[in-house]
Amino acid sequence: MNQMEIDVNQGRGAGLYVRDSGRGLIERCQIFGNALLAVQIEEHAAPRIRKCQIYDGHSGGVYIANAAHCGLEEGEIYGNPLFSITAAGGRNSTVSHWRVR
Repeated sequence: MNQMEIDVNQGRGAGLYVRDSGRGLIERCQIFGNALLAVQIEEHAAPRIRKCQIYDGHSGGVYIANAAHCGLEEGEIYGNPLFSITAAGGRNSTVSHWRVR
């Protein structure tokens, strides 16, 4: 995915959900206004999220769990009230050059 705005379900659901060994590059996206998690990565998934903005959700930002891992590169995250980035059972995730506010 490249240069997209993800405002799924008019804010009633999650933004981006990667699971079941899912891979890929999510680049230059805006993920915002979601009622549930902005980004949820689970079950051995391993995406790269690069140069994205994740903001103004009503829940949490990036959630990594269940043996998943993620590369977060050169992005910005803000305005998600529960948490910005959290890993609960995820493995070897990296965060580089992200602005968290």
